[in-house]
Amino acid sequence: MNLFARLLVYVAMFTILSGIAVVSYWLAWPYQVVGPFPPFVEVLNPGKTIVAGHHLIYQGNTQHLTTGVNVTTNRELVDGVVVNYPQTGYVTDGKYFNGINSTTIIPSYTPPGEYYLKITATFQVNPLRSIIIERRTETFTVIAPEDTP
Repeated sequence: MNLFARLLVYVAMFTILSGIAVVSYWLAWPYQVVGPFPPFVEVLNPGKTIVAGHHLIYQGNTQHLTTGVNVTTNRELVDGVVVNYPQTGYVTDGKYFNGINSTTIIPSYTPPGEYYLKITATFQVNPLRSIIIERRTETFTVIAPEDTP
């Protein structure tokens, strides 16, 4: 076997083994994308009551342990009825968010009842793997606009 053929075999073997190592790392590494957080997201509306068509105010406490990771966020208003919100996205920056107030509008067509907001964040940590984190708010009451004093 000449020198060129031998070199080609070594380069091919190195490339294949490197590819296997990268894919194994991507699939097996125990990624930590967020720090510890409380079990429920606190609802800040007075009396935990929201009029349909008005803002739900909730407080987020979280820490992104990574930077530059694409995150897709889905929100659902859940009772016997599920109201889906449009998907949003952002890129993590490694910051700690303590006491950040977020708002979302409760659609005016939402039937009265006891609800919670389910927040699902999907972190795309590499081309082969994503990590899903689910959180939910405390239960709150939605009332019809005509039921307000």
